[in-house]
Amino acid sequence: MPQLLALPAVDGVEITTIMDNSLDLLMSSTPLARRFPLPGYGFIRNQLRAEHGVSLLITVLDQGKRETILFDTGVTPDGALHNLAVLGIDLATIQAIVLSHGHTDHTHGLDGFLDKLGARHMPILLHPDAFLKRRIIYNDTSVLELPPPSLHDLEREGIELLVERGP
Repeated sequence: MPQLLALPAVDGVEITTIMDNSLDLLMSSTPLARRFPLPGYGFIRNQLRAEHGVSLLITVLDQGKRETILFDTGVTPDGALHNLAVLGIDLATIQAIVLSHGHTDHTHGLDGFLDKLGARHMPILLHPDAFLKRRIIYNDTSVLELPPPSLHDLEREGIELLVERGP
């Protein structure tokens, strides 16, 4: 039986999509979803990017306090970082990084974050299976290696590494 996790009540949760597989810059906001605004003069400033993979910024609001985690980091070292900059989100607001699992399209952006965060010693939470080697073998027998996060590199960076199997 799965372990149940009791969650405390909070005032609100904001989820900002930093990176996703697709992007429609012309989609308008709705009462539930606020979209990135285009200026009235079009596409002359830096734009958001879409890449294979995902990265979400999750902020919990409670009694005037904001706590923010980055959930996954996308596939390229600069993709999610680029979108954070375009959105005007300060990296200093991120208190921890959580990696949902070890697939490259969720973890490989971590390299860029380690370069940018430097001596902050950001806590990173991940499942131990995130370190497993993965690859894709195509029908023509060609192989694409999908490197996992490097435990050695994370330890060398002085990251507060939280490796956990449970919720």
